[in-house]
Parts: sequence; C-alpha cells; structure tokens
Amino acid sequence: MYRQRLRQHDEILKTNQNTIVEQIQASDAKVRHIMNTLVEREKTYTSFVEKFSTINDLTKSLSSCHYNLNKTIETLEKLNNFLTVDDRLEAFVWTTG
Repeated sequence: MYRQRLRQHDEILKTNQNTIVEQIQASDAKVRHIMNTLVEREKTYTSFVEKFSTINDLTKSLSSCHYNLNKTIETLEKLNNFLTVDDRLEAFVWTTG
C-alpha cells in the first residue's frame, strides 16, 4: 500500500515536471523569437544611424563650402573695388533656392 501510494505520487510528480518542462521550452522559444526580432531591429536602426551620420557629415561639409563661398565673394568684391570704375567686374549675386 505504501509503495502504491509512492508510485501515485511519483506519477503525479512526473506529469507536473513534464508540464513544467514544456512550459519552459515554450517560454524559451518565445524569448528566442523576441531576441531575433530585437536583433533585426538593432541592425535596421544601426543602418539608419549610419545614414544619419552621413547626412550630418554632408551638412557640415555643405556649411563649410557655403561659408568659404561667402568669404570668396566678399574678397572678390574688395578686390573689385580696388579696380577703376571702368575695369570693375559686374557684381556677383549668390542666390540659393
């Protein structure tokens, strides 16, 4: 009778353990899926960051070019003003748009 009772408890424990193992495996699969999704998103966001970085670099270069162009035009105007009125070049007008 005691052995029979132990067997019953053993069967109950085995069933409960198997249920727990299945639940853990299901949870592991869900976590793996979530991790894979997050890794893919990270790759996507990394490429966005690289693109934004390139845009930022281009913006800095463009600003530098614009500054240098304005300085060059200013210098040309000063040099042009040193010329006699008859020899002066037509004023350069820089427009953006």
